[in-house]
Order: sequence, then C-alpha cells, then structure tokens
Amino acid sequence: MKYQRLAAALALSLVTATAAAGPIEDSFRDFIDRLKRAGQSIAAQVPGFLGTRVTQPYVMNRVDTLPLAQLSVVVFVSPNCADCAAAVADARGVAATQVEVMDITSSATAREAFALTRATGLPATMAGTQILVGRQPTMLQSMVGAAGMGQTPVAN
Repeated sequence: MKYQRLAAALALSLVTATAAAGPIEDSFRDFIDRLKRAGQSIAAQVPGFLGTRVTQPYVMNRVDTLPLAQLSVVVFVSPNCADCAAAVADARGVAATQVEVMDITSSATAREAFALTRATGLPATMAGTQILVGRQPTMLQSMVGAAGMGQTPVAN
C-alpha cells in the first residue's frame, strides 16, 4: 500500500511537471524524446560552463537538428549570466518575429536543447541556421537579418 501511494504521488508529480511546461518545451519535448528512442545521445546535464560569460562572441553554423528558431529567435539564458537579459532585449529589438527565451537552469528540455547546439557559453541566440554565442548586438542584427527575421525599416 505504501508503494502504491508513492507511485501515485510520483505519477501525479510527473503529470503536474509536464502540464507546467511552456509552449516551447511542449513543442520540442517530443522531438527530444524521439532522438533518445533513436539511440542518439542527449547530454544528461549541461557541462560545467553554465552561465559562463563569453568574452569573445562568435557566430557559428548550427550543427543541431532541433526544430527551433525556424520562425522565431531563441535565446538560451540562465539567471547567473551577466549578459543574458541584455541579449534578450537585443533580440527583441532587432527581430520582427517572436523571441523565445529558454532558461537552462529551470528546464530539462532547455538544457538538453542547449547541449545539442554545442554552444560553449551563454547567452546563446539562435536564428535560422546560425547561433550567436555571447552578446554582440551588431553580430545579432546581421544574423537575424540573414535569417529573414529582422525588422524592416518603415517606409515614409
């Protein structure tokens, strides 16, 4: 009887945790689960560079197959990241599309997705086929524009 109550409590907590996930997590949890079932390795946790500030920002071509950042800009963040809030504000300032913010400290899905990107620090901003690691507004504007997600000037 004790084990049945424990199992019921565990099942309820799993259902509650799933229900509390945001729309971006709901969209990609199935994708990540399919990768796992196919035998592809997903990092159980992001390596020890969580929140490490990137001193030399860089843009790289994406190596992941995540269906993220095709129609929106995605920014991976953590609360202890000095440049993350500014990177989110930068993205919202240059993107004409929705900006999705994924906190890798509070979401297992965000951690797994971040690990798949092979980014080496935070913030990490994805748009189209590229990812900007670190914060650099000019690089971000160029990357978002190349992905066709940039704001267009208002005609007079």
